This record gives sequence, C-alpha cells and structure tokens, in this order.
Amino acid sequence: MNKRVVIGVLTTPGNLDVFRPLFRENRRIEHLLFVFSLRDIHFKRRKIMGYALTEVGRWVKRSFDWPDLVIDKYFNVKSRLYKRIRKHSFLPFIEQELPGKWEIHHVLHDVRELRQHLPETRPYHRHTLRKMLRKFSLLYVKPMNGTWGRGIVRIERRRKGYLVVGQINRKRQIRRLLAKKEVFNWMDRWVDRSPFVIQQGLLLYLLPDRVADLRVLIQKNERGYWQITGEAMRIGARQIPVSNLHGGGSGKECSAVLRPLFGKKKGKRILLKCHELSHLVARTIEENYGKMMELGLDFGIDIHGDIWIIEANDKPGRKIFRQIGRLDLFKLANRQALRYASYLMRTSR
Repeated sequence: MNKRVVIGVLTTPGNLDVFRPLFRENRRIEHLLFVFSLRDIHFKRRKIMGYALTEVGRWVKRSFDWPDLVIDKYFNVKSRLYKRIRKHSFLPFIEQELPGKWEIHHVLHDVRELRQHLPETRPYHRHTLRKMLRKFSLLYVKPMNGTWGRGIVRIERRRKGYLVVGQINRKRQIRRLLAKKEVFNWMDRWVDRSPFVIQQGLLLYLLPDRVADLRVLIQKNERGYWQITGEAMRIGARQIPVSNLHGGGSGKECSAVLRPLFGKKKGKRILLKCHELSHLVARTIEENYGKMMELGLDFGIDIHGDIWIIEANDKPGRKIFRQIGRLDLFKLANRQALRYASYLMRTSR
C-alpha cells in the first residue's frame, strides 16, 4: 500500500476558508492535506499544528508529521521568519520563490522572442522618473514585491500638469493634479526608499474608463508538464489604475471583451499568442529560478491589439474562474496542484 503524501499549505492566520475547494478536490486524490501558518511550526520536534477539513465541513486543529511537500500561499513576504525559512529551505516547498519585478523583467528581456512584448521598465530613481516622463505620457510606478495592486501609482501627462493616482488599498485612493516639479517630491515621499519600478504606461482601456488585462493560469500537470488551465479578462473598477480583483475588479470571458473590439479571428489569434508566450515565460523562469508549480501571467492587450507581458505571479488565485462562471476551470486549478504533488512524490522515490 502506497504511503499517503503529506502536503501542508502555508498561509496567513485566519485564511482557512479559501482552501475549502482544495480539500474538496483532494477527496478523490486522498493526500494527507492540512493548512498551517508560521506560528504553528515546531522545528525541534519536526511537527506542525495544522488544520484539516472534516467530511462535515468543520476545521479541526491537530498535530501533523513533517510534510513531504509545502504549497506556499503566504503573502507577508516581509516577515523575517518567512524570509529565513525560504532562504535556508527549512520546509520542503513545492516550488521556488520568485524575486522582484525588476529581476524577472531583466531575465525575460534576455529572451529575444519575449523582448518585444515587454513594456520599458526601470528601477525607481528620481532621475529615471524624469527621463521616462519625457519619453512617455503615461507611466506606472509599482512596488518591486507588491501584491493585489497595492502601492501602484499611475502618472498621466495632462495639459496643466500630471494627474497622479495612487492606490493605497481596495477602498483608498489618492488623486492629485501636480505641476511637473511637484511630481518628483510627491513620488519620493510615496516610494519612501522602498524598492519600486517605473513601467511604461499602456493604453489598456478596452472598456470605457476601465483598465483591463488578460490573466492566464499555467500549471504543471500530473506528468510534470506545463499546461494552460484557463484564462479570463480582469476588468478594473471605474477610474481605478489596476485590474486586480482585490482592488475591486471583476472578471469576464476573454471572448466577451476581445471579439467586439478585434473580431472573432483576431481575438482568437491574440488568445493563442498569449498561450504561446505563457509557455515560453514559464520555461524561462524555471531555467533561471528553479522548479515551479504554477504561474499567473498578466498580459496587457492595448487598443491596437498588441500584446504586452505585464507581470508574472507565483501565488496566483483561482477566484476569477468562479467569477466568470467557469466552475470547471476553478476545480481543475485546484486539482492540478494536487496532481503535480503526486507526480513529484512518484518520481522522487
């Protein structure tokens, strides 16, 4: 009889119910699955106090043996303990951790087939901001390691200065019309010596007053190969500079957005090209950073139909598939992670 694979899911405290769908998919596969946070780890005893979901849907906390594999869904990457655990491989993580936006951009830029799809991106510095404001009428300034659209600033050239829109969180936003000389001091205060990047702004308003991008979820399957699980358009809330669901955005089927703008044939070509680029980005990231399990890749489609690689996320969500009514893809996304874990254990023995 094969030993059950013990899989821990590392997350932040109070975040259990997000993983109910993962446990439902695990009923067929029957791994020993549990959820835990950093404070639940007992390194000396090599035990973890984690939560498992019972058949009647109740969370039960108990002691688990040291896991065979750990899925990382922990988002407070500034935590000292988290950094130590990641740096010294204290836990058997299923995939490598990605560095910041600038490092990933640099790696992708070295690939000729990807270079033409990358918006110009530079590490934040006052004089770099000045140069890029002269070159582009629209810029985005993003935290190097930010998530969920928080901390992003949109700078747009206007007749009487620059409209600066800063996203603090889902509900809080700052809007200022600043003279050119004021922009630099305002941005220096916003950045506050933290690592940010400046990115060429793109005309991604495929819908009136709303930013839209295309999210592709690519995952490893049960044979260890990359496979496109699904895709959806992310539509930002009105006059919000980001499309993230955590920023108040919503999801739509890709065809519902692309077909009216570009026609059926061109819309399909755009989607197939995004799939092709997704495979190349995934392979490139693995070649440079080690084995990965899944990536959420964000593509900007501008008003001309040109495709831009905006971002690669190593901890992508699945909620967007449920939003667009594709429960089959939502379930598959959870199932693939468990199947890939089975593959890893089968091939490592």
